[in-house]
Amino acid sequence: MSFQKQEDDEKIYNPNLLSDRKMLAEKIKELLTSCGFSFGGFKGNEKEELWIIDVANRSHERRVEVWTSIVGDAVRGVGTDAIRACVTRDKGMNGLVSSKKIKTRVNRTGQYGAIRLRLYKALRVAYQAGLDVKTW
Repeated sequence: MSFQKQEDDEKIYNPNLLSDRKMLAEKIKELLTSCGFSFGGFKGNEKEELWIIDVANRSHERRVEVWTSIVGDAVRGVGTDAIRACVTRDKGMNGLVSSKKIKTRVNRTGQYGAIRLRLYKALRVAYQAGLDVKTW
């Protein structure tokens, strides 16, 4: 996983502007792609984008899921939710279960760079938890 500073990291994100919500959606997708995540489909009633990465672990099928709050080409508006990352494990016929210990929440406030950095740190925490047998 890598985090690269960008030219407009100092700019303050304004959730009331559709253009800012679209830009943040692009920045989230760029970061997830650069970290090896892939688009995993849509979740929930609003068809929020889900991004996933498999965790390299021999004992169980685990992955990190990121609920992006991206609907269409922009993140949702103010106060509706945050970006969330969690570790899941495949339980065969029972489907995926989420670790109760690791669920990160990334608030979409402040500078673009700060939001991206918080997301990056959350991804690292979730991935490391997926490697840890004690998480389950």
